[in-house]
Amino acid sequence: MRLTSPLALLFLVLALSCFVDAADEGVDTWNGYTRRTFTVDGCRAWVVEPKQALPGKPWSWCMEFPDAFTERCAAPALLAKGFHHVHIVVGNTFGCPAAIRHFNAFYEVLQSRGLAKKAVLVGLSRGGLYAYRWASENPDKVAVIYGDAPVCDFKSWPGGKGKGKGTGSAGDWKELLKCYGFKDEAEALAYRGNPVDMLEPLAKAKVALIHVVGDADEAVPVAENTAIVEARYKKLGGEIQVIHKPGIGHHPHGLDDPAPVVKFILDHALLRQGNAWSEETAKKKLEEYAMTWSDRTSWEKRAAAVREGILRGTGLLPLPPRTALNPIVREERKRDGYTVQNVAFESLPGFFVTGNLYRPTSPSPSAQSAGILVTHGHCTGTSTPFAVNKTGGRFGGDTQRICAVLARMGAVVFAYDMTGVNEASQYPHTGPMAMSVQLWDSMRAVDFLTSLPQVDPARIGITGASGGGTQSFLLAAVDERVTVSIPVVQVSAYFFGGCVCESGMPIHVSDRHDTCNAEIAALHAPKPMLVISDGKDWTKNTPLVEFPYIQSVYRAYGAEDAVENLHLAQEGHDYGPSKRQGAYAFFAKHLGLGTDAVPRKDGKIDESFVTPETYEMLCVFDNKHPRPAGARNAPAAVEAWLRGARDQESGKR
Repeated sequence: MRLTSPLALLFLVLALSCFVDAADEGVDTWNGYTRRTFTVDGCRAWVVEPKQALPGKPWSWCMEFPDAFTERCAAPALLAKGFHHVHIVVGNTFGCPAAIRHFNAFYEVLQSRGLAKKAVLVGLSRGGLYAYRWASENPDKVAVIYGDAPVCDFKSWPGGKGKGKGTGSAGDWKELLKCYGFKDEAEALAYRGNPVDMLEPLAKAKVALIHVVGDADEAVPVAENTAIVEARYKKLGGEIQVIHKPGIGHHPHGLDDPAPVVKFILDHALLRQGNAWSEETAKKKLEEYAMTWSDRTSWEKRAAAVREGILRGTGLLPLPPRTALNPIVREERKRDGYTVQNVAFESLPGFFVTGNLYRPTSPSPSAQSAGILVTHGHCTGTSTPFAVNKTGGRFGGDTQRICAVLARMGAVVFAYDMTGVNEASQYPHTGPMAMSVQLWDSMRAVDFLTSLPQVDPARIGITGASGGGTQSFLLAAVDERVTVSIPVVQVSAYFFGGCVCESGMPIHVSDRHDTCNAEIAALHAPKPMLVISDGKDWTKNTPLVEFPYIQSVYRAYGAEDAVENLHLAQEGHDYGPSKRQGAYAFFAKHLGLGTDAVPRKDGKIDESFVTPETYEMLCVFDNKHPRPAGARNAPAAVEAWLRGARDQESGKR
């Protein structure tokens, strides 16, 4: 039964009254910021407020020792960025079940105060036990864990049962046995609820970990704690960064300059992923965005900030140098009205974008052809680091059909692999910079198309469905050379993409911008765009929510006729026949393609002339044609090149 709003509010108040023993009991300052103190579940608690909160109210939670090495451990720096900072005093309880219950109560109170759903947990020393144990029971409520010389196995400390130099703490070990209710030491040693044992749910929830450790730490030896977490988390496919301090012991915690920790937290905590908002929240956010601009001039100021936020968030500001493409073009295969070639080029030195080039067999002798990029979405297996699907992605029937039809209509079409999928196996699809690599590959794909003498650089289009739709509207937003965009079943105000390649980097919110995918799509204005949506996924509201906002942007340019929405309420999440028919007509209208060049049946373009090709036929590299020697196959090498190139370009400014 749905509760009415007043009744729902009453139930919330009654529920929270079980936790909050009094209203705010005091206000003071903490490191120059306003702190509000109160009692939760019988424990003293506090919330420190930033001068100006970031959108969504992100927050950090120091689990223990909140006043130790404060400047070195990033809290003031995060407050300056717009984070709230919180703490609840549970005593020397080592993250035992009673402490977890207090943490749960505190979390509910913080949610009632409007803080973000996901927290950044800070675990100093024994605070590592508190952070990891609460996170493992609440993985969907955690974005980042920052462990500083963290205890990750109480057998190591306070138990002192490890193989290293750590001697533990006899008094704390005795207290821990009591807090956990262990009947004897043997039961504690057999316990499998330590952080090192509870990493799988964190990896599945994509919680990012960063540890700062002193390599000479004898109290909480790295080998018995962080090193085990690091090895196991990487094996589970999780992301972890460890910063080592050579020659440093357990103290001092933190870093002389905590900037690397702050950056890691900002990069991972400011993520909007999946269904980050409710549908109602998304609608209200678009209304808020609309209040920030009123005409073309004010829109373009906002658009510039969002565009910059995307590039900064992906680590592509400034853009890397456009190195030689060194294209590899295989033998041409002639089909009915079009040709196919297997093609690869280097988006960065030694890193290959793989795909297929479709061209018309009868191009106009007096004019250049339009160029169109066709991206693909998440076929089976793309949640793994490297995926091969011989009937999905650019090898799928729908992709082959749309490429062949558009080529026969007169366009030069390039379909290419997502990073980490099929032949694009040099960087994992689940890698921390997959979004950067994928967007950069798309920019270089425009470079490749426009390098072909046959292609008119003033007529460049892009289309793709699902994750390919994300690629489409992101490229159109940041690369002004794209003249026509058709994102399919992906433009949503409340859904931000479910994969790291779509939302694994902070493109939607920072201390300088706040946006959603519907607004990112609108950055293409005033150039032609067709938004294709359906009634069975996160684009179900497009005609009433997302599209009106996009239209308002186009209206500011006097270009309302340049944007359309094809909504298929009875259809689902695909790039099916009716969606392709809409795309053909829109590309023909805005890129000057010839619909008379393709056969028709029942008033629609007949795709039956397309010759299906196998995975083996469409591959660029095989035993006969291996990937060239010197290919950059280590993911770390790819990341290092992108970061180094960005830093080098920054130095030129």
